[in-house]
Amino acid sequence: MTQAEWFRTLALAGIAAALQEALMRLPARQRQAVVLRHVEGLSNPEIVAVMETLLEVLRSSPFDAELVGRILSAQQRKLFEQHEIGLRILLAGLEQMSDAQRAAYADRLERVLRAPPRKGR
Repeated sequence: MTQAEWFRTLALAGIAAALQEALMRLPARQRQAVVLRHVEGLSNPEIVAVMETLLEVLRSSPFDAELVGRILSAQQRKLFEQHEIGLRILLAGLEQMSDAQRAAYADRLERVLRAPPRKGR
């Protein structure tokens, strides 16, 4: 499944908002690993390399705030690009739905958004 197909599946299933909310509840390190693996498509060794580079820069002396900023900004840009792709796919899918399908989608999305958070997560 390509990234575009993956985002389309999420969007049309009405769980994109819930997924984003769940992702934001993860500790930062786990969230970064999930994004690097499933959004950026990096392999486990590549994820380790990215994280080790960031950790090395954070521990370096003298501290290079500009380098850390560039690393984090690059990750943020990639996330934003993927988010934009997901939105375009969602809108394209919504445009192809009938009024009844869009209403059913809205109902599913509302149920997900109103569901109480699961305990222990």
